[in-house]
Amino acid sequence: MLTASDLPELRKAFGLTQTGMAELLGIHLRSYQDIEAGKVVFKTMHRLAIERALLPLAGSEDLARLLPAALRTDILAVATLLKSA
Repeated sequence: MLTASDLPELRKAFGLTQTGMAELLGIHLRSYQDIEAGKVVFKTMHRLAIERALLPLAGSEDLARLLPAALRTDILAVATLLKSA
């Protein structure tokens, strides 16, 4: 499961700055920085928002592997369905 301590590495793997991640999530930079620094409790809603925001960026299988297993499974299932359509 994605934790706040995973965020810097995950964000960088997707080629995002803190500003870029905050914009992707639609929140203020300071709010994102506080989440990443552990100054606020990393809630389920934060995790889900981050995972879902990264979905469009995970187009390649290499980046999809960086996402949590459950989300990765969903992405690969959707990709399979789209290919067969």
